[in-house]
Amino acid sequence: MANFSWGSPKTLITYDLSNNQVSAADIADASNGVLHIYVYINNDSHRYSLPNTTLWYAGSREQAKSAFIAAFNKAKPAYSSCVINRLLITEVSGQLAYIED
Repeated sequence: MANFSWGSPKTLITYDLSNNQVSAADIADASNGVLHIYVYINNDSHRYSLPNTTLWYAGSREQAKSAFIAAFNKAKPAYSSCVINRLLITEVSGQLAYIED
């Protein structure tokens, strides 16, 4: 459990997929390091997992949307019928937060 501030520009991406065959970790891995499934706090000494369908991006919501869609399409198996149903993308720069993992 920790209270923290998002600090520099960060954007949270929460998503809903149908026929889901792609995990948040798969999407993060396919993003070449720009989407993240962990929050690092206290000078990177503690790592907390985000909820299963949440990622964060260091930048604007438009950049986050583009990065998410590109990474999702790259991570999705060719035979998959998995599609994005919903995206909630929120810029949270400088906001206080709480996380429990």
